[in-house]
Amino acid sequence: MKPAQARRKKKKKVAERPQRQRQINVERKRAEESQSAFQPHFLVILSPLFVLLLARSFFFTEPEQHFSYLAESFLHGKVFFLEATDGKWDDTAPFEGKFYWPQGPFPALLILPFVWIFDRLGAFFFQGYLSFFLVISTLVLIYRSARRLEYDGESAFFFAFAFATCSYLGVALVTWSWYFAHVVAVSFLWLAIHEWLGQKRYGLIGVLFAGVTATRLTAGLGIIFFALDLLFKRIELRKKTLAFVRLLSPVIIMSALLAGYNFVRFGNFLETGYSFQLVAQETAELRKRGILSLAHVPMNFYWAILGLPIFNFGSSNQIPPVLANPWGMSIFLTSPYLVLLFWQRYPKLQDKFLLLTSGVVAFAAFLFFGVGYRQFGYRFSLDFLPLLFLLLMTAYKQTHQQLSFPLKILLVVSAVVNLYLWSTFVMYDPV
Repeated sequence: MKPAQARRKKKKKVAERPQRQRQINVERKRAEESQSAFQPHFLVILSPLFVLLLARSFFFTEPEQHFSYLAESFLHGKVFFLEATDGKWDDTAPFEGKFYWPQGPFPALLILPFVWIFDRLGAFFFQGYLSFFLVISTLVLIYRSARRLEYDGESAFFFAFAFATCSYLGVALVTWSWYFAHVVAVSFLWLAIHEWLGQKRYGLIGVLFAGVTATRLTAGLGIIFFALDLLFKRIELRKKTLAFVRLLSPVIIMSALLAGYNFVRFGNFLETGYSFQLVAQETAELRKRGILSLAHVPMNFYWAILGLPIFNFGSSNQIPPVLANPWGMSIFLTSPYLVLLFWQRYPKLQDKFLLLTSGVVAFAAFLFFGVGYRQFGYRFSLDFLPLLFLLLMTAYKQTHQQLSFPLKILLVVSAVVNLYLWSTFVMYDPV
């Protein structure tokens, strides 16, 4: 290179430096401005949702409070209900003159101290009182998880907002026992994800999954992702073995305790009570094919992937033309942004593990004889939806630094549609 050309090239580089520095400063300023989740437009979006959640949790007390009644039984040293929930035994499992709750007992154990305190005060502890704080903490965990993936504050907020207004909306705003179990399981799943994105204390992740397993067995299968990630982690064999012990021991111990809990109630280590559960005739007919059966997969697959709202054009002026279908609606309707997963690349091994684990959990949920009626969206998807959200956050980050403006618009539109459909879900019963 000639001396004159070298000098011109050097001058060009020197001239470009201030421009590059200005660009870096602008990007840094934008990032700093979006650090906080408490910007004015965030509050405009959050305030109505917060008020709605607060009202539904504390002032619209729901009748189905089985976990509160079960906690009361535990306080008296019993594993069966001491009294009927609002005078009804619906969805309980009668066996030898006693009535039991077929779902996992962990939510009842979680609220047990509060039930005891309220008993001393002569008051009843509703599940919604704790559900409110679990929902808020879950959304904070999603925000913090996105920040740990190096999203800015605004993008992290929109991820939390998206999860708050998907099928999770139905279980967060209606505090029935079945929904409360989902709130507990989802909260602990996000705690585990948040820990994995941070310090990766496998013992703590194992304890969290012990709680998930004792709430919803299918959601407990999510531990497969963490086990696979650890298995292929390049660390010393001794450290890996110790981490596996810490991860799996709490779940194994909890599984043994659940088996004992089943035996005490039904004389069978594997009987949870679903064989005896008092359900509608149509559901009872499905149960004859088996509690878990491949015969139930098409039905669950349909409502999870293809389910549509109810269209009521012209049949009644008193009922809206489009209503939420209480049998279920597609996850791609309540979470349309999940279609982005079909266009993402998954070069990282952990992404493949997330896909595999989500598929395993979904398949396990599809084997169940019930579809989750009555529900908003397909609520069983909440067993694997946190894993899909983590996959979306990690995969999207590989091609975008932050959420694009069109995607943010899609999230807002999806939220508006879901809020409308949810309002029809609680106001009308078209089926």
